[in-house]
Amino acid sequence: MSGRTIAPLVLLVMLAASIADAQPVVRVNVRPAGRHLVGQQVQIDVQVLVPNFFMSAPQFPTIDIPGAVVTMPDESGLNLSERVKGESYAGLQKTYVFVAQAAGKYTLPPAAITFRYALEPGKPTDASVNLPPTVIEVEWPAGAAPPADGSSRLTTRLTIDQQLDRDPMMLHVGEALTRTLVTTAPRTQAMFIPPPEFAAPDGVRIYRKDPVLADEQKDRVGLVAGHRTDRAVYTFDKPGTYVLPAIDLPWFNTQTNKEEGARADAVNVTVIAAAASAAIAPEPPPAPVTEEPTSRDKLPILATLAAIVVLAIAWALRKLALRGLQRLFALCALGRAALHRDRARHLPPLNPI
Repeated sequence: MSGRTIAPLVLLVMLAASIADAQPVVRVNVRPAGRHLVGQQVQIDVQVLVPNFFMSAPQFPTIDIPGAVVTMPDESGLNLSERVKGESYAGLQKTYVFVAQAAGKYTLPPAAITFRYALEPGKPTDASVNLPPTVIEVEWPAGAAPPADGSSRLTTRLTIDQQLDRDPMMLHVGEALTRTLVTTAPRTQAMFIPPPEFAAPDGVRIYRKDPVLADEQKDRVGLVAGHRTDRAVYTFDKPGTYVLPAIDLPWFNTQTNKEEGARADAVNVTVIAAAASAAIAPEPPPAPVTEEPTSRDKLPILATLAAIVVLAIAWALRKLALRGLQRLFALCALGRAALHRDRARHLPPLNPI
């Protein structure tokens, strides 16, 4: 084999080896590095790089980690371009936001990122990479012990919205007032929002309903906020002026590392005696209702009426018949008498013997 033939073969082998070495690359960078606090927002940068260029956008999956909330607030990505082992690579970076609800060690799941790229110029190739097993350590802030009820008071913001179902200054004895509190915390699951404590003054009974938990989700972002709705019903047995105590909910701001509090203001209530009901004369008893006979009930009546009509007609016909017979007999008698008279006129007289 000549040297001119060997040279192209060597180049093809080197090109094939270069293509085989040029594989997609995935990287994960956690910011800030080191240990993190419960409720703290941790940035997780995920970079995907491929030889040449992408022929489809990488599909970054939703990450689910028990005990933590992972979202992707910004749907846009950061374009990258660099050389890897002497080869030109194109890349894309997406950033997840990780917020732990309790202390411990969290590991990123091996989620797959799929895409299509040009392994060879003009030739699309399907590929995927898995997230490397990255560990994130989380601990409670100093002075913020984990609550006994399993909730988490660590967040970036916590607000309470209070609503009443009626005017508290216009209540009557025996009526009820419903007090509703909606507690909201961004990027916090509703199950981790601390419950409010309802109280009632003397002379007021309180009934607490089961809470309603709702997580607000957004496409390609994940959890946006958690909402906890609590309702309490107050009943008043005596007239007077009452004050439903304010409700304070302490929480720890993970951005400022300070204790803060959310409050639902106290409610002033005025209860008056129930209005006396005016005497009302009893209504007269309803008149008896005569039911109209049905068609089936009318049959005997109609039959009786028909029989009476038939008998009346028969009686009238009988009288007419008797009168007719009498007239006929009279005519016959007159005819016989006239016949005898006529015969007597035409007969010859009898000779004496």
